[in-house]
Amino acid sequence: MILCSIEKSPFGELLMASDEGKIVFCSFIENRTQSLKELGFYLKLKEWKLVEEEVHQPFIDALINTNNSLIDLVHPEGTTFQKRIWEELMKIPAGETRTYLQVAIEIGSPSSARAVGTAIGANPIAWLIPCHRVIQTAGGLGGYRWGLERKKLLLDWEKSMNPYQLKQFTQIPLFPDKD
Repeated sequence: MILCSIEKSPFGELLMASDEGKIVFCSFIENRTQSLKELGFYLKLKEWKLVEEEVHQPFIDALINTNNSLIDLVHPEGTTFQKRIWEELMKIPAGETRTYLQVAIEIGSPSSARAVGTAIGANPIAWLIPCHRVIQTAGGLGGYRWGLERKKLLLDWEKSMNPYQLKQFTQIPLFPDKD
């Protein structure tokens, strides 16, 4: 049976579901009733149960405290193409972004940027599969199912957790002028 719970995160409540220790669904909650409908639609005919205990909080704590990928702990359902895109997203380091076109190039299909965007939009595991790290080629944030404000919060938080990303380097001249 798939266990579901509502968890707290710095970015809002999450509806999470796991099966045999793997996260299969994670969505930020704007409206509980709507989120539960979305969960039911995603899980289709599978048996699931919403529990009161915070059974998924260790996943959230691990993500917050290490800011590392939890690639071994997620198991999304999707098409072969979608899974390929989601695996590629998991390779983007925290604090960094890629464009839809860059993701398309990385999978070896530079003409599929729109299809990449569609697959990213279908991501069933918010935050853990970091679709928020993909932006428009022109530099805009693009879309985000859970709101652009939340996307910006996630990106800013990741950058603050990765000090090497923000480090500024100054160039030292090889032949300084002698006064």
